[in-house]
Amino acid sequence: VKHGSHAIVADRTIEELTRDLAFFDADGVIATGQRTGNVATIEEIEEIGSATHLPLLVGSGVNSGNIVEILKRTNGVIVAS
Repeated sequence: VKHGSHAIVADRTIEELTRDLAFFDADGVIATGQRTGNVATIEEIEEIGSATHLPLLVGSGVNSGNIVEILKRTNGVIVAS
């Protein structure tokens, strides 16, 4: 839950949370920003990508100004609004 998870996961690093996804048999990882429409930073995207073999998508904040840099580091993006 993007908006409610901060208190629950504040003691875990992005790398630890990402590795958990593979452990629990996720099919992929979706990186998002802190709020709807906000993009994850390039640093966060790189950290997530280096912590998993799963496909990595960015799920918010993608636009014409950042899509090239994001697609260099991910398997795709989700555009919903």
